[in-house]
Amino acid sequence: MKAWSRRRFLAAGAFALSGPALAEALAARTGLGVTDWRIVDAVQAHLLPSEPDAPGAREANALLWLAFVLEDPKVPAELKTLLRAGPARLARHSRTHGGTEFLHLDEAGRERILRSFEEDPEGRRWLQEILGFTLEALLGDPVYGVNPGGRAWKWLGWRPGFRRPDAETRYFLL
Repeated sequence: MKAWSRRRFLAAGAFALSGPALAEALAARTGLGVTDWRIVDAVQAHLLPSEPDAPGAREANALLWLAFVLEDPKVPAELKTLLRAGPARLARHSRTHGGTEFLHLDEAGRERILRSFEEDPEGRRWLQEILGFTLEALLGDPVYGVNPGGRAWKWLGWRPGFRRPDAETRYFLL
């Protein structure tokens, strides 16, 4: 399979793929299963929900950002292992403590399961990392394919500093 540039993949994900098709594309690229990506998407959307006047995880392209984290050779293998193991751990935890699949739970059920999942040190660490990368996507520079159009910046009333990166000076190219 020919490697895609980050920009090309983000553009494809943001504009051509959504829902199950996006999960399938990410599964093919990262080694995580489709259900794993659907769980991550649900967790990100729960941690940072969309609101009428405020962008959420989905509008920020947080799922795609996490895929790039998993593909980035500079990210430590231990962190990648944690990120990859988290969805399956959460799924098992949900079946054990909630009696059903995480994806079948309503908002209150997901909150309850996530709260109990964070009591486990590995569950807490996974949730912290997922939240951190979700916030990176929300607040990141649009040149990286996140925070499209600077929507989160506008929502926060923040103006980026001078000398933002362009397509040729993004961090992973330096």
